[in-house]
Amino acid sequence: MINEHRPMDRVKEVKVKIPINYHIKLHSMKVLTGKAISDTVTEALEAYFGGMKTGPGEQELRAAAEAPVTQLGSLTSL
Repeated sequence: MINEHRPMDRVKEVKVKIPINYHIKLHSMKVLTGKAISDTVTEALEAYFGGMKTGPGEQELRAAAEAPVTQLGSLTSL
């Protein structure tokens, strides 16, 4: 189970704390667009991470995010 490769396109629910003004803005967007808050946050994160420049270690981090858990032991050298 823990050693199985898990697809990176699956959905993981997380709980985060955000400033109230962000919550109000997200709720306003939900009311105006009819789009769920989680969909809006997902789009924002995709835009943020998609716009990041590749820097030192970026390839290793991307590989680690896509690697099966059994292969993560090699990350201690980062």
